[in-house]
Amino acid sequence: MRLVTRIFRSWFGAPGAELTRRQRYAYMWKLFITVMSTAVIVPLAVATTISFYQYRSLSNQETRDKLTLDTQSAKQAFEYHINETLSTMLVVAQGYEYGELFEQDNLETLFARLRNEYWWVVDLGALDVNGVQKAYVGPFPFQGVDYSGQDWFQNAYSRKSNVSDIFTGYRGSPHFVVSVTNGVPGSDGYWMLRASIDAEHLKGFITTINTDAATDMFLVGQDGTLRTRSNNHGSVGDPYGGPLAALNHVTVQETKESGSPELMAQTQIEGLPWILVLERQGLVHGNSWNQFRMQLFGIVFLCAAAALYIIFRVTRVMINMIVKADTRRDEILAEAQHTAKLASVGQLAAGVAHEINNPLAIITEKIGLIQDLTKQSSTFSEKERFLDLTKGAADAVERCRDITHRLLGFARRMDVKTEPVRLNDVIRDVISFVEREAGYRNIRIEMSLDDEIPAIISDRGQLQQIFLNIINNAIDAVDKDGFIRIGTTVEKSGMVSTTITDSGPGIPSNIIGHIFEPFFTTKFRNDTSGTGLGLSITYGLVKKLCGQINAKSPPGEGASFIVEFPVNCDAVD
Repeated sequence: MRLVTRIFRSWFGAPGAELTRRQRYAYMWKLFITVMSTAVIVPLAVATTISFYQYRSLSNQETRDKLTLDTQSAKQAFEYHINETLSTMLVVAQGYEYGELFEQDNLETLFARLRNEYWWVVDLGALDVNGVQKAYVGPFPFQGVDYSGQDWFQNAYSRKSNVSDIFTGYRGSPHFVVSVTNGVPGSDGYWMLRASIDAEHLKGFITTINTDAATDMFLVGQDGTLRTRSNNHGSVGDPYGGPLAALNHVTVQETKESGSPELMAQTQIEGLPWILVLERQGLVHGNSWNQFRMQLFGIVFLCAAAALYIIFRVTRVMINMIVKADTRRDEILAEAQHTAKLASVGQLAAGVAHEINNPLAIITEKIGLIQDLTKQSSTFSEKERFLDLTKGAADAVERCRDITHRLLGFARRMDVKTEPVRLNDVIRDVISFVEREAGYRNIRIEMSLDDEIPAIISDRGQLQQIFLNIINNAIDAVDKDGFIRIGTTVEKSGMVSTTITDSGPGIPSNIIGHIFEPFFTTKFRNDTSGTGLGLSITYGLVKKLCGQINAKSPPGEGASFIVEFPVNCDAVD
């Protein structure tokens, strides 16, 4: 638990610590990586584990079934191989009368015929009722040998046919005896025909049996010792050491030899004193299991690598988007603070303008009084010159009054109020506010206003804000040493149209469709950027006044904004 806690703190940092913005981004990155990796890797690991054990279980069952089938096939092959020899000897015995095979010539002829078909028969002998071998054909000097005391003879004495267990006997080498009898046991007409088969023949026969499921196949006697040589348990006569199940059907057991799993199939060979044993080292099915395991781990590795790569890429993109969103939020907050300051300055300017109007009224009255007194004087020699000076002062005061009135008109927050408005007058009012800024930048403002356009029913204050925003954007686009053209006309549809064209760099075609979207800006000058709200607000005000606004920017010809209003708008809120 402490190790997990230590790893958690080293990866995510100490909990409750005050994090910087960069540390928060790093924390979110690690959190996303951990959560998404867990969401992908855990199900992948579970599916892989289930697939692994499921396939291994199926493969083990397949191995068991294959081992069972191979054991049954081997058992049938053994039974057929030995029974074929017994059947032939029974037929031969029935074809001879008592004593005929005691003659050496007859036995040699029979042995030659048997060897032609059953080459594994080592020798052949004919025994009388007392177990004495009356005739013998083979490589050993067994003529006249008494077998009455041998176990195999006593077992075969009362049977029509018999297969003995493997023993050494008089010859001193492992072999077994196949015997058939004729006549009634104990009578003078009883006799036995016996054939010896070398034990090595069984091992050779085992090697001819095709089995893919077993790694070792051998025979075990009823006493638990080997009857054929085993690859894992020794030679003939050595103790087997494993459990035995002497049943006619196939039994499959799972054991562990030297720590490795092993399958062992056993069955009793019918009519023979041996138990057939097939062993399989390892529970899974060889090459197919190894191939599946390599493919499974390869697929899991590739999927995990691909998933982690995608997770890292997606997480990086998400964090970058969050960083950009935070940066944009900070910029908007800064712009909002700046706008609040400007609003405060506007309110202050409106108050100052209101306070200035009172002294201006007094100055106007005093200038008028001075002019009246001067006109009444007949002795003042500089009368005309003085009147000209006071007239200039009066004009300056009137200009200041117009400026303060206009400033109050823009700063005053008024409810929407419709009235007949002449667009030309609104545009001239707006130009009076921006012409000084345009003059500083050497920007010419050219007006082509149609005096025949009708008055429209609209809101004067909102129209002023619309045209002020567009003209200010045009000034920012030109920057310096350019021109702004403003024209008004009446369209055939009856709409009153105003076109404002600048000589700036224009608007790229790939972004002109986004300029009216909120927070979209192309202003990047003096390391500052616009809020992206000016044209969006302008678009909303135009729509509110039942108008339409469009932008055009032919390559290399600057930008043009066309604003159209109906003569009467009933939709103004």
